Amino acid sequence: MSAPREVTLQTFCLPDPALPAPDDLFLRLSGGTRREGDALVFPPGGSVGFDCYFNILNLETWAGHCDLASLRLDLTGSGTLCVEMWRVTGGIAAGPDEPLTKTTVLQREVLLGPSGQQIDLTPQIPQGGMLLLRLTARSDAALRDARYVASPAHPRPAPKTALIITTFQRDSAVTKTVGRLLGYLGGQGAALTQTTRLFVVDNGQSLSLPPHPNLRLFPNRNLGGAGGFARGLAEAEGAGFSHCVFMDDDAALHPEALLRMHGFLTLAQNPKAALAGAMIGQSRPAEIWENGAVFDRRCHPLCHGTDIRDRDWVLRMELAAARPKPQGFYGGWWFFAFPIAAVTARPFPFFVRGDDISFSLANRFDTVTLNGVVAWQEDFHVKESPQTLYLDLRNHLHHHLSQPGMEIGPLGTSALALRFIFRSLALMRYESARAQLLAWQDVMSGPSHFRQSVDLAAKRAELATLTQQERWVTAPQTMVEPPIPPHPLIAKFWKLTLNGHLLPFFGRKAGAKRLPIALRGALWPAWGSAHLCYVDETGGRSSHLHHSKRQFFALAMRAAQLGLHWLMVYARLRDQYQESYPALTSAAFWEAQFNPSPSGGAAE
Repeated sequence: MSAPREVTLQTFCLPDPALPAPDDLFLRLSGGTRREGDALVFPPGGSVGFDCYFNILNLETWAGHCDLASLRLDLTGSGTLCVEMWRVTGGIAAGPDEPLTKTTVLQREVLLGPSGQQIDLTPQIPQGGMLLLRLTARSDAALRDARYVASPAHPRPAPKTALIITTFQRDSAVTKTVGRLLGYLGGQGAALTQTTRLFVVDNGQSLSLPPHPNLRLFPNRNLGGAGGFARGLAEAEGAGFSHCVFMDDDAALHPEALLRMHGFLTLAQNPKAALAGAMIGQSRPAEIWENGAVFDRRCHPLCHGTDIRDRDWVLRMELAAARPKPQGFYGGWWFFAFPIAAVTARPFPFFVRGDDISFSLANRFDTVTLNGVVAWQEDFHVKESPQTLYLDLRNHLHHHLSQPGMEIGPLGTSALALRFIFRSLALMRYESARAQLLAWQDVMSGPSHFRQSVDLAAKRAELATLTQQERWVTAPQTMVEPPIPPHPLIAKFWKLTLNGHLLPFFGRKAGAKRLPIALRGALWPAWGSAHLCYVDETGGRSSHLHHSKRQFFALAMRAAQLGLHWLMVYARLRDQYQESYPALTSAAFWEAQFNPSPSGGAAE
C-alpha cells in the first residue's frame, strides 16, 4: 500500500435519518438554507453554521497527536459564499462560567465551481484550539462537499483495518449494522474500500449473510464478547491487518466515524495510538453518557450528562478531551480502534463486562477521542440485572488484583465489594446481592475460576435460576413522573438506615413508589419506600421489589463472612492473579478455546 500524500481528516457530515441524533448536533441552518439530498442549497443571505458537535474540527487533538505538515479546507459547489472561521481556546475546566476565547481565523468570499475552492489553513496548525465554520451566501449557491484535508511531513502506508463485530443470536440487528457499514464502504466511503474489511464473529453460529468482498464471517464457540473479539483479533492478525476496531453488533454510529478513524490512524505519530468512541444512551439521544471513561475503584464516565446541543459545552468537552488522559483511562468496545502491533495482552476471559477496561489497562495505548466518533447504545440501566451485577463486581475486583497500577489493598477492595452489595440491599434487590456475593466468592477461588469457565455456561444458568423476583413482567404502558430529590438531611437519614432496613416495622409502615426505569440504578428515588415498582414506559413492562428484613440480614451476614475471609487471602490472590494474567491473555490460551471450524473465506 503506497503512502498517501493527502489525508481527509473529516468531512462536513449531514444528519442521518438512521440515527436518533437531532439535526442540531450537525449544523444550524438559517435564512432559508435547506438540504436537498447530500447538498445544501442557499438563497442570497442564507447561511449554515458548522459549529456543532459533529462538524467542529478539534485541531487541538489532531495537531497534538498527528503528523500535520499542511492543512486546508476544500469546498465544492456553486455560487458565491462568505467563509468565516473562528478558533476557540480556553474553557479547559469545563465549568459553567469558564471563559472561552474566540478569535477570527479568516473571513473571505469564494466563488465555488466544479473544481472546488481550497483554503490554506496551515498557519493555524501550531495554534491548535477548536475551528468553527460558517458559510453565508452572497448569491444563489449550493454546497456539495466540504472537508478538511491534511498532508503529512513523513507519509506512511495507510493502515489496513479490520472492523470486528461480535454477535450472539441477534441476527436482525447485526444484519442491519453490516448492511449499513458495507453500504458506506461501497458509496461515500469508497476511498476506504481497499484498506478496510468487516469481520463478523458469530458466537451463536446462526447468522447467514450474503457474500461480499469486504466481509468475512467466522462462526465461533460462544465465548462472549471477550472470546469473540479475541477470535476477530487473531483472524485479523493472521490476515496481515495492521489495526482492529472492536464494535457492538447494534452500534448506531454515523459512518463518517470510519473516515475520521482512518485519517487519525494514518497520521498518528505514536505507534500505540488508539481511538475510543464516545457513547450516547438511546433514551437521551443528545446527551453524552461517556466520552471515554476512567477506572478507579469504579467506572467514571467522562463528560457524563453533557448536552451536546449546547455549543459552549461541546467546546469545553472537546478542549478537555485534547488534554493528556488520566491514569486508568479506557475506551468502550462499542467502538475502539487500536494497532495490533501494540497489543501485549489479548482480552481477558471475562465472557462480557470489564474486558474492555482490562484491555486498555494492560496494553497502555495512547488513546484519544474525536468529536463525531460516537455510538448510540441501549442505556446501561435497562440492561442491569443480577447477572450483569455479578459480572460487574467480578471484573472490578479482578482489575484491582491483576493490574499493579490499580492496587488499592485488601481494605480498599473489600470496601468496594461491600459498597456494591449494600447498594443492592438498600434497593431491595436481594437477588442481585446474592449474585454479587457469588461473584466475590468466585474471585476468591483464584484464577482457575476464569480458566475453567471461559464460556460461563454453568454460571449463567445458575444466575438465571436465581433471578425470580427481579424479573420484568408485562405491564400496560403508563407514564410515570420522576420524583423530587429529597432534602440532603432526609437522604442522609435513609442512607444511614440502609433505606429502613435498620428500622423496626419499616416494611409494614413505609409506602410504595412507582419510578421510571431511568432511575432504576439511583439510590435517592428509593429512599423511604418499602415497595418499588419500576416502569419501562416504552417496553411495556415493570419490575416489583419488596422490603424483607429476613433476606437483608441473611445476606449482610454472608457479606461480613466473605469480607473477613477476603482479608486473609488477599495477598495470595493478588500474587496469583498477577502471575496468571499473561497466560490468560495470550494468543495460545485463546487459540485453544476457539472452535476448530474452517477459517475465513467470504460469508456463506
